[in-house]
Amino acid sequence: MSTAALSIDVGHFRAQLAKVEASIKFTPQGLQELADFAVHQILRRTTEQGLDYKDYPFYPYSKKYGRKRVDSGRNLAPVDLTFRGLMIASLTGGVEGNDTIRLYFKNADDGRIANYHNSLEPRKKMPFRRFLDFAPGTSVHKAFSEMAIRVLVRTLAN
Repeated sequence: MSTAALSIDVGHFRAQLAKVEASIKFTPQGLQELADFAVHQILRRTTEQGLDYKDYPFYPYSKKYGRKRVDSGRNLAPVDLTFRGLMIASLTGGVEGNDTIRLYFKNADDGRIANYHNSLEPRKKMPFRRFLDFAPGTSVHKAFSEMAIRVLVRTLAN
């Protein structure tokens, strides 16, 4: 005895979903919000928690530099990459394209110092302290991803 049956190929729905996905765009305002959020998250992680781009603590200050910090009333731990705070305060973000944000330093000297912290150039005095990034799976990456989804959902709702 045979029973009635119906097979439906739903593959075309996948193609339709791809079209919808391709049409979702960030607005310039949404991108700027993401840039500002990324700056805030990096600053918070760096200055409040003393963590690098992979959420590991920064290498400690040298004894000599540590004495200089203590003598001037500054903290030794966590390592927060601030002395006067000018380099960190110079970090800003902006919109660079339809789907691109850019984080950069407004002051060229501060950008040079930040680049030294972030690069693997041979170094004599300062240890490698990469902070201008966020690796997948880290707290900043997760927060940024959640924020990007919220911004996109808000864009779709309007």
